[in-house]
Amino acid sequence: MISKIKPSKLGVILLVYVVISAGVAFILNIPFYSAVESIVKDVSEGKTYFKREADQLMDDFQIYVNDKNISSNDVEDISNWNNDNWFVSMKVYEGDKIFYDTLYYPNELPDKSEENEFYSSSMARHYEIQFSDIKASVVIVALFRFRFQNFIDAVSITFMAITFIVTFLLLLSRKIKYLRKIEMGIKIVESGSLKYRIPVKGNDELSSLASSINEMSQALDNQLIKEREMKNKNKDIVTSISHDVRTPLTSVICYLDLIKDHKYNSPEQLEQYIKNVRLKAYQIKDLTDDLFTHFVNSEEEVSKKYEKINANEFIFQLLLDSSYTLEEKGFHIKIENELYNQYHIYVDVTQFRRIFDNLCSNIIKYARRDRPIVFLIKVEDGKLLIIQKNKVSNIHKNVESFGIGLKNCEKIIAYHNGSINVNSGDKEFSIEISIPVNES
Repeated sequence: MISKIKPSKLGVILLVYVVISAGVAFILNIPFYSAVESIVKDVSEGKTYFKREADQLMDDFQIYVNDKNISSNDVEDISNWNNDNWFVSMKVYEGDKIFYDTLYYPNELPDKSEENEFYSSSMARHYEIQFSDIKASVVIVALFRFRFQNFIDAVSITFMAITFIVTFLLLLSRKIKYLRKIEMGIKIVESGSLKYRIPVKGNDELSSLASSINEMSQALDNQLIKEREMKNKNKDIVTSISHDVRTPLTSVICYLDLIKDHKYNSPEQLEQYIKNVRLKAYQIKDLTDDLFTHFVNSEEEVSKKYEKINANEFIFQLLLDSSYTLEEKGFHIKIENELYNQYHIYVDVTQFRRIFDNLCSNIIKYARRDRPIVFLIKVEDGKLLIIQKNKVSNIHKNVESFGIGLKNCEKIIAYHNGSINVNSGDKEFSIEISIPVNES
């Protein structure tokens, strides 16, 4: 099946302009043609002009007769001259005998008594022509204005063409003006002024072009804004993280200098120095790992693989893994599981595991080891709720942090169409994670 080609809106508009221009040219040409024809008629039928031209015609005819040695009976030669001067009707006669008549030739000629009134009009002129055999009378009626017919037609066609072009350009001037405005807008955008917007007028390809250019400018502007934001964000991250890293790094250097210079009082103090160095080194490692993760997650190309899994089994396994990690660090874990039915969720398993890694890292840094770490799992209003609470350690209140771990959690939860709510106080910390869930 041959698909129909949809005509362009601009093409239809131009076609309408052509039709209108042609119509205007045709209508205006009617009175113009009549006026030119009237002027030519008045001039060609004026007595002075008519007499001069008629006399010249007969002089030419006499020369023709003499050159050809034409007799009054050589009607074919007379007809040839008459054909060359087609706007002339003539009759050649002597007395009552007619030798040639334009109105009848080549048919049978009438008698003089049947003379046509055409040659009796006011436009008729009489002459004497000397033929080779006799001198005959010639009466002519010359319609000189017909001789200018080609001139009239040429002037008329020229007028129509000029009228058509002028009308078409007037109609097209708005489109041309708008096209120039689009061109100016492109140059403005090229100069870097991405805030500039080309006015969208009409409903054709030009307006569509203007709209597309505006959308492109908006996209480029948004991209530049995003790049500036990312640049500023990365600058802030580097500035903040450098301070976070510098503090424990300074401590590491101090402890290593003490060890190198043997500035310790006992093996126990040396062991404590080494323990402190190791603790600070791990702290630096955690900061750099979090920084790397943050940069990776800033990329839009990070692929996410969502799959339908059993929420009960998956969450419980994550809690068990987290419990082992935290118990090795001396924490006591309390799990409150209120999932009484089987549920399933759509998650990126790898990304979701990182949420619990960040929770564990946060607990190790800031939670009290003498108070239980509580995990509560339940379903409310079609949402799976994961709630974690812990008491805040006084020892770690002054530990500096950029909060990259929680930012990662917020991003991951957002990818899963969920929400996260953090309450951080001087004595207690809690975080509530909510994601959509379906009952199996």
